[in-house]
Amino acid sequence: MFVDIGISDQAANQAPYCRKLDLVCVVLLSWPNAGGNTYVFGKPSVLRLYLSDIIYGGEAHLLAVAVEGTDAMDLKSFLPLANRVIASANAPIEAT
Repeated sequence: MFVDIGISDQAANQAPYCRKLDLVCVVLLSWPNAGGNTYVFGKPSVLRLYLSDIIYGGEAHLLAVAVEGTDAMDLKSFLPLANRVIASANAPIEAT
């Protein structure tokens, strides 16, 4: 499964350093105990996020793979290569 994510024209800037670059940036992902480490991206970037439930070590996990383009056309042109790389990945996991 995948979802494409873009930034709304009404989005508030969530990353102070993006103001210096005249970008609107949003925090997409953060996690506990990460300190200031977050996944931030800025408009007009578009992100395709692939998600899959997997099992390794006898436990269920979420596998997420992100592919980011500088805009929608950049992402579209890069997806054939990204899909080949993703399809070639191999690990001792089982899809659920």
